[in-house]
Amino acid sequence: MRAGYDLRGRRTAYTHRVAREQAPAPGRREYAAAVHVRLAAAAGGRADGVAARVPVAPAAADEAARLLADAGVREPARTVGLVAAGTWGTKTLPPAHTARCARRLLAAGIPVLLLAGPGEEGVTATLAGLVPGLAVLPPCDVAAMVAVIARLRAVVGTDSGPRHVAAALGVPTFAWFGPTHPDTWNPPGPAHGHWWTPLPCRGCDRTACPHWNCLPGLHPDAAADQLLAHLERHA
Repeated sequence: MRAGYDLRGRRTAYTHRVAREQAPAPGRREYAAAVHVRLAAAAGGRADGVAARVPVAPAAADEAARLLADAGVREPARTVGLVAAGTWGTKTLPPAHTARCARRLLAAGIPVLLLAGPGEEGVTATLAGLVPGLAVLPPCDVAAMVAVIARLRAVVGTDSGPRHVAAALGVPTFAWFGPTHPDTWNPPGPAHGHWWTPLPCRGCDRTACPHWNCLPGLHPDAAADQLLAHLERHA
């Protein structure tokens, strides 16, 4: 028995084929995790209705405490983790917009910790220069970053891996959406807020765009207002 998605070129390899995408309603999409559950069920698994959770190893928790101290974060439970970069340039808020949001959070008395990884040094340097008082997480492995996120008040910014980790840890999130569809990538539940561009071409799934203005079109103060309101309600 071989189960897989019913995609061109691949379907002939499988004895059990599962639709890669389903539309719950016109204009709507299926949450990505539900797609994988359907595939697991086709392979003999059982959907138990239990939400995903990520455990934190004791060694990672100890490393997280050291990293937070090195970053100057004294109250992690009050601190918001910020993701400024993304694997797609089209789904990333311009750094100047992100900086304005971070300054608004700091002005509201909310500490901000920049979560960044390898290859994002340019964005990190830009944000550090534009946002006085911004804490930056030192380089670390994935397990340590998971442990850091578990201690934070929320994770906000680009729809990204750290944000999905936060959702699996029960940490509230907020993200910006332009070319990607929030039905697919926004974790369910009111604790996970989002802003989606009103442009008619939204949800295009393009990694490059000749007229990119979906994310730049979100005024940074409007983004900050939505973000602060979400944190007030859910974090």
